[in-house]
Amino acid sequence: MNTKHVGLNEFHSSSAYHAGRLMALFQQIQDLDSPDLNSTFSSRYFSAATDCPARVLPTVCDIAMKRLRRLPVRKHRYDLRAALIRTYGQIDRLPSVLTLKGKAEFQLGYFHQCGVVVGRYKNGRYKSSDGTIVKSLGERTIADLLFQNGVKYCYEEPLNVPIKLSDPDGEKKQVEPDFTIERFGFRLLIEYTGLLDDVRYHKNWRWKLKRLTRGLGGKEFRDLVAATGDTYPVSLTKFTLLDVTPDELQSQVQVDQLLEKIQTWISWIDSKNPQ
Repeated sequence: MNTKHVGLNEFHSSSAYHAGRLMALFQQIQDLDSPDLNSTFSSRYFSAATDCPARVLPTVCDIAMKRLRRLPVRKHRYDLRAALIRTYGQIDRLPSVLTLKGKAEFQLGYFHQCGVVVGRYKNGRYKSSDGTIVKSLGERTIADLLFQNGVKYCYEEPLNVPIKLSDPDGEKKQVEPDFTIERFGFRLLIEYTGLLDDVRYHKNWRWKLKRLTRGLGGKEFRDLVAATGDTYPVSLTKFTLLDVTPDELQSQVQVDQLLEKIQTWISWIDSKNPQ
């Protein structure tokens, strides 16, 4: 029997589907904050939310946001807040009253989101479509994009970079770029910069950025494009760094634009190394 797994669709066209996703995310927040409650959001509000999302979900949201702010693990707070922003971003207006079809879509969105967040979420980690365990929803989106488009990658492959930029042959430190795509000896390093609003994270990222570019004699993808457009760069380096922010993964159009960047880099390499 030929079976096809159908999972979460973050860009589904139905607002009812995304309303169901919100319900699942609110439940995830409650589970992390108070895992032993007998009365949960789902047990109290699911039926009413399935009938009238616009009337019920704002109340659940208010309670969930208070719980979100007091979660002890900062990464949990950030990832779940980012998931809520992404989900609300797909909804023009919460449905007032759902038809039978709308109720089915609400339930589908709820259980699809449960399968990703509740079923695969553990200690701040997520599972992508190809089984890779990643650290955030954004990383999972990138991993799924690469896998679904047949782009081979390594996740957090160790790479030695110089500690001092003035001494590239001196003492080294091991770093792990989020995604590495290697082709004919050239490497595209993709970094998901999900916590730049955190001062410590931002400082560490600046250190890492300099060593993945200047320390390795590489360049940022945006600099190569600015200098050459989509044509092959005259000075293409062995290492190219492409950083991706959460704001660049808010819609299917933006995800497609990320894929275009990756495919542009691949075309550069292939044009230099015709098979």
